[in-house]
Amino acid sequence: MKSKDQPVELIGVPLDHGAGQRGVAMGPTALRIAGLTKALERLELNVIDGGDIAVPIPELEKPGDPKARYLETISQTCGQLSDRVKGALDSGRLPLVLGGDHSVAVGTISGVASHYNSQNPGSIPKIGVLWLDAHADLNTPDTSPTGNVHGMPLACLLGNGPRELTEVGYAGTSWNPTASCRSGSAIWILGNVEISAKTIFVPTRWKTSIAGACPWCWRKRSLMLLRTAITFM
Repeated sequence: MKSKDQPVELIGVPLDHGAGQRGVAMGPTALRIAGLTKALERLELNVIDGGDIAVPIPELEKPGDPKARYLETISQTCGQLSDRVKGALDSGRLPLVLGGDHSVAVGTISGVASHYNSQNPGSIPKIGVLWLDAHADLNTPDTSPTGNVHGMPLACLLGNGPRELTEVGYAGTSWNPTASCRSGSAIWILGNVEISAKTIFVPTRWKTSIAGACPWCWRKRSLMLLRTAITFM
């Protein structure tokens, strides 16, 4: 199937429970108002708008555990998103998730991983992740200074964090971060300006990678790669 023949399915996730303040939940609506669908259609893409996942507003809920605020709602939302992403891929559509809360990544990537895991059960899916962020989002409830879950999604996807998030999609690591780029499974952290081994979850076996070897890039190296990526976009 050619890329232009593959339908693009928009999936909105108006979630901002993972952040310390309100606002990013307006992202899906703002993108639609700005003309996202027409922009994609100008590229001769077939766009299907699947609408938004229903998310309760934070003011009607209690934050719960101060080390992982609004965990239940975030887990439920990411679970629904994972199912939607997997369903789109299973049906031959390309899911394009609209959101703003970094917690959404748990549902998005878990959905992709679930799709490939279903094709080869028992194996860790070989998928690549480009993480463009000023922070690594590798905190856990025990290391987070705020308890905001938007700083934890990458750690959860690597299997370390609350079960409510590490088992979204299916139980287990969503991909192998130590695989070489040639295997098709890697994590690239681009644009990172703050990363501390004292405050994030970094398993001992990855420390050689986070020091600069493939597939991780960080600090000055990541900024250089980000500029390069933008040049070729």
